[in-house]
Amino acid sequence: MNEVRKLITLCGKNWAKIGVEFTFIGGQPECENCMLKVACLKLKKGVKYKIVALRGNVQECPLHDDGVVSVEVVEL
Repeated sequence: MNEVRKLITLCGKNWAKIGVEFTFIGGQPECENCMLKVACLKLKKGVKYKIVALRGNVQECPLHDDGVVSVEVVEL
Protein backbone atom coordinates (compact mmCIF):
# COMPACT_ATOMS: atom_id res chain seq x y z
CA MET A 1 0.00 0.00 0.00
CA ASN A 2 1.35 3.45 -0.90
CA GLU A 3 1.96 5.74 2.03
CA VAL A 4 0.99 9.39 1.57
CA ARG A 5 3.90 11.75 2.20
CA LYS A 6 2.95 14.51 4.62
CA LEU A 7 4.91 17.76 4.77
CA ILE A 8 4.93 20.28 7.58
CA THR A 9 4.69 23.92 6.51
CA LEU A 10 3.18 27.19 7.69
CA CYS A 11 0.01 28.85 6.48
CA GLY A 12 -2.06 31.88 7.41
CA LYS A 13 -3.97 31.40 10.67
CA ASN A 14 -7.25 32.55 9.10
CA TRP A 15 -7.35 29.75 6.51
CA ALA A 16 -5.56 27.00 8.45
CA LYS A 17 -8.39 24.48 8.48
CA ILE A 18 -8.36 20.76 7.76
CA GLY A 19 -9.53 20.11 4.21
CA VAL A 20 -8.48 23.47 2.75
CA GLU A 21 -6.79 23.08 -0.63
CA PHE A 22 -4.36 25.64 -2.04
CA THR A 23 -1.79 26.08 -4.78
CA PHE A 24 1.62 27.21 -3.55
CA ILE A 25 2.62 30.39 -5.39
CA GLY A 26 6.13 30.66 -3.97
CA GLY A 27 7.88 33.18 -1.77
CA GLN A 28 7.24 36.90 -1.77
CA PRO A 29 9.68 39.81 -1.24
CA GLU A 30 8.55 40.02 2.41
CA CYS A 31 9.85 36.46 2.94
CA GLU A 32 13.44 37.40 2.09
CA ASN A 33 14.59 38.13 5.66
CA CYS A 34 12.09 35.95 7.54
CA MET A 35 13.51 33.34 9.92
CA LEU A 36 10.55 31.03 9.20
CA LYS A 37 10.99 30.94 5.41
CA VAL A 38 12.68 27.53 5.49
CA ALA A 39 9.43 26.01 6.75
CA CYS A 40 7.21 28.01 4.39
CA LEU A 41 9.16 27.77 1.17
CA LYS A 42 9.85 24.03 1.04
CA LEU A 43 6.72 23.36 -1.01
CA LYS A 44 6.83 23.13 -4.81
CA LYS A 45 5.74 26.26 -6.66
CA GLY A 46 2.56 25.74 -8.71
CA VAL A 47 1.63 22.50 -6.93
CA LYS A 48 -1.73 21.98 -5.21
CA TYR A 49 -1.78 20.87 -1.54
CA LYS A 50 -4.42 19.91 1.01
CA ILE A 51 -4.24 20.60 4.76
CA VAL A 52 -4.70 17.32 6.64
CA ALA A 53 -3.72 18.32 10.21
CA LEU A 54 -3.06 21.38 12.35
CA ARG A 55 0.01 21.70 14.57
CA GLY A 56 1.74 24.24 16.77
CA ASN A 57 1.19 27.80 17.87
CA VAL A 58 0.71 31.07 16.03
CA GLN A 59 3.93 32.72 14.78
CA GLU A 60 4.36 36.28 13.51
CA CYS A 61 4.52 36.74 9.75
CA PRO A 62 5.09 39.84 7.60
CA LEU A 63 2.49 38.63 5.05
CA HIS A 64 -0.29 37.39 7.32
CA ASP A 65 -1.63 39.98 9.77
CA ASP A 66 -2.97 37.34 12.16
CA GLY A 67 0.18 35.21 11.90
CA VAL A 68 0.84 31.70 10.65
CA VAL A 69 0.44 28.23 12.13
CA SER A 70 2.10 24.90 11.45
CA VAL A 71 0.08 22.50 9.34
CA GLU A 72 0.55 19.09 7.74
CA VAL A 73 -0.19 19.00 4.03
CA VAL A 74 -0.28 16.39 1.28
CA GLU A 75 0.39 17.02 -2.38
CA LEU A 76 -2.67 16.52 -4.58
